[in-house]
Amino acid sequence: MKKASVALIAFIASAAINKQSISHRQAHCQSAHSTGFTAAAACIMGLLFWAIPGSANNASDTPSSSNQQAAIHQQAPIDQLTNKEAANGVNKPAVALSRMINATEIQALTLAFVRQQAKVENPHSRIEYSAASIDSRLTLRRCSQNLSFTPQKGNARSGRKLIKVRCDDDKPWGVFIPVKFEHWQSVVTAVRAIQRNEIINAADIVIREQKLQGMNSDYLTRINDAIGTLATRPIAAGKPLSNSGLTQPKWIKRGDQVMIIANSHGVSAKMAGTAMGDGSKGQQIKVRNLSSNRIIRAKVIAPGKVQTVM
Repeated sequence: MKKASVALIAFIASAAINKQSISHRQAHCQSAHSTGFTAAAACIMGLLFWAIPGSANNASDTPSSSNQQAAIHQQAPIDQLTNKEAANGVNKPAVALSRMINATEIQALTLAFVRQQAKVENPHSRIEYSAASIDSRLTLRRCSQNLSFTPQKGNARSGRKLIKVRCDDDKPWGVFIPVKFEHWQSVVTAVRAIQRNEIINAADIVIREQKLQGMNSDYLTRINDAIGTLATRPIAAGKPLSNSGLTQPKWIKRGDQVMIIANSHGVSAKMAGTAMGDGSKGQQIKVRNLSSNRIIRAKVIAPGKVQTVM
């Protein structure tokens, strides 16, 4: 009976625990049985105690359920926070910026400045900026405040301009960054070759978008400003018209007989006169009144006609 009881207890214990982990303990208990019931019972009780989850002897083999639950509860708030941030579109904090700023970043900030400035100062034209070559080794201390950008004066007819970039920290620094640009604008354009001293008519010109040479150009943007003007130099077909290449034709020349028109208090009078000099549209010239033989100043209003200036 005693042998049967010991065998039953050993069987139950071996079924409740991992066989590989306690195989050497079972062998020890079987050898202890031969020495007597007391030694065998003590061995079996020790075997059962070792197999109880959470016991001191078993802690290194299998984590207890309470320890697993504690680990889950500690991790849960982090997971929940991450999910909540993801649901709200919250990103993880960005990596801190370097304490230095390099040439590529300064150049990118400069391009952003000139592109924004072009939208404000040239709303009726299209200016395309691109990066010019700079020394890639340029590295400066990052500014604690916003950088200032100042375009340098110049006609910029080469398609390049300089921007002074400045940091006004306690230890200020400044650097000149070149940028390239292409200036596009809808301007008055010749549809045929126009010769020097030729009067321009409406059929000779159109409005067309052109790539211009300079930023502050004097190209005409309205058809009416060109009609009736005189070309001071040849203009090739497809080229834009500028104020510097045009002039108003002489409507009156020195010695021409002109009609003088005088308006005063709703009363208009006309008289003959002689031009004392050449005159274009809108110009003031001296005219001799043939009726009184007096010399007056009058504005040219049409070919052969002047109006007295009060």
